[in-house]
Amino acid sequence: PDEDLWLPNIPYAPGGFVRIGLSGTIPEIARVRADFPSDAPIPATSDVLVVWGHGYTVKAGDIVEGEIYGPNGLFFEGEQTQMRDRKIIALPYMGRSRRDAPWPVGDYTATLRLIRDGVVIDEEQVSATVVD
Repeated sequence: PDEDLWLPNIPYAPGGFVRIGLSGTIPEIARVRADFPSDAPIPATSDVLVVWGHGYTVKAGDIVEGEIYGPNGLFFEGEQTQMRDRKIIALPYMGRSRRDAPWPVGDYTATLRLIRDGVVIDEEQVSATVVD
């Protein structure tokens, strides 16, 4: 037969995100692995509003950068977290803690980037809705 059983040129993935999510709670790796919802509605009275990334093959010195846009525009911008250790599985998160007022109701979109040696090696986006 003319067809080969092997795929040619399988692209190498140097690391990245399995998936990312927006949440009203700080995620735990066990729950994320058990299909923690990545875009479930978030109560406006949640204590936090965070974007998280279920990452793989993260190296010491890698940078995770993210931002969140809400119904009123930019909600949270450009925080960078430098990874201290090499990890096969990582769960970086960033966002804000709620003060007194509830989060503004509406649609939110978050982006996370994994940066290695100044180069973005993965960028993912997720959306979720904050509800009353």
